[in-house]
Amino acid sequence: MRVRFCLLLATFACALTAVPASAATSTSGSVTIAVGGSAATSLKARGVTTSALAPAKLSSRTRRLTLPVTGGTVSARAQTIALGGRLRLTSGRRTVTLTRPRLVLGGSAPSISALIGSARTTIFTISGRKPTVSQASGHVALKGAKLTLAARAAATIASKLRLARRPAGRFGTVTVTARIAPPPPSTATPGQPSTGTTAPGGAQPQPSCRTEVTAVEPTLLDPAAFPGNSPTTATYVEWHVRESFSSYVGSDGGSFTPSAGATSTGSFTFRFPVTGGWTLGSVSQVLTSGSVRLYFPNRFDYVIKNPVLEINGGASRLIFTFSEAGKSDYRRVMTTFASPVAPFTQMPGLVPGGADGAGLMDTYCPGEPWGWTTVAGL
Repeated sequence: MRVRFCLLLATFACALTAVPASAATSTSGSVTIAVGGSAATSLKARGVTTSALAPAKLSSRTRRLTLPVTGGTVSARAQTIALGGRLRLTSGRRTVTLTRPRLVLGGSAPSISALIGSARTTIFTISGRKPTVSQASGHVALKGAKLTLAARAAATIASKLRLARRPAGRFGTVTVTARIAPPPPSTATPGQPSTGTTAPGGAQPQPSCRTEVTAVEPTLLDPAAFPGNSPTTATYVEWHVRESFSSYVGSDGGSFTPSAGATSTGSFTFRFPVTGGWTLGSVSQVLTSGSVRLYFPNRFDYVIKNPVLEINGGASRLIFTFSEAGKSDYRRVMTTFASPVAPFTQMPGLVPGGADGAGLMDTYCPGEPWGWTTVAGL
């Protein structure tokens, strides 16, 4: 089956489809919130005032909050729109400021999130209407969908403003009129960063170095092809996720959770115990066990497990088995290495560029740095 395989390692599932953001020539539009409903009334009754900070605008006459569109991505599965401006809630001398707002449509939980302090929090959930989307032009439209204050955001606001009761329920309706421009073409070469941009509001970096291929299962080295090999002496494999990707996932409520024997040994570093393998000269294959769940609200929810590390000169690579709901398990190359040498400690990984690599979203280009891997005892 033909799929759009982005060759950009980020969210790990080649069987799904990602598409170019759009063919629009510029980003424009706005998101308008018509404030009204039980949550808005509750805040007002408790003396909480709402104000908008530029470039956002709040009309005191119509109670309409307007946030300009500053960037984002448009695909068939989801639309992520970064917004400009800030929203401030004030009660006496206490304030809560919502910064870097972001709208996500499509998927199972459309929402508007923002940073409260340094933590990205879902502020509103969206229901009742579905957006009209044109991938070709990058246009997204939504009219009069229901906006409900999220429970976690309500609790945070009540705590910070010292409100006696949490606000709850409807906050109003939301209307979206947006056109999202495509990212600039990438001029990345293997081993060099792409020229893709990070959209305002914390949207994911968007280089443009995709190609369309048929995803294939990687073929593992066959020990029978290496007569005279010896059992591996390796004891564990550690895999460290690239910092910019782990920060991106963590900033919006995502998580990496080890299980089944895998353990966390540092910030976004995971250790897998060795279960077998072999070595012959400069060629080795190391089999491990353990799982890590990769979860990002409204984006992905996968389990990667039982990595296989192959040391084989310029063909060295780390391969994971992927599990996701409703699909059979499949293997993909997670990262490649440029001719690693002993002692194989924190070997710099590279984004794979082949059809057997892991990839889904437009985050990194083939050959870019992708964390590191250590194998102990080899």
